[in-house]
Amino acid sequence: MKKLLLLPVLLFSTLVSAGNDLDLYDNQGDPVAYIALDDDLTIYSWDGEPGAYLKRSQNNEFDVYGFNGSHLGWFTKGMLVDHDGYVACAVKNLIAAPNLPSLKSLK
Repeated sequence: MKKLLLLPVLLFSTLVSAGNDLDLYDNQGDPVAYIALDDDLTIYSWDGEPGAYLKRSQNNEFDVYGFNGSHLGWFTKGMLVDHDGYVACAVKNLIAAPNLPSLKSLK
């Protein structure tokens, strides 16, 4: 059981960039969003607009919810996956050639 609880912690600790944010990139390698680890796992657009949040699910992965309460998909293995199975964005090390990120807007 302890090993299962450590998995999400290890995932986040290896993927976190400076400032306690986890940057997410689209399939072109452009930064599009980030997860604010110090802000209740809120997902912000790269422009700084809050759009969704993560909630730990029963299988120790994360569900993605909009602020209106609707389930949007899952964050699993460093990928944000929608209900149709499409990867909306992913962490940098899963993208073939990520572009250098510009500065984020303030929250």
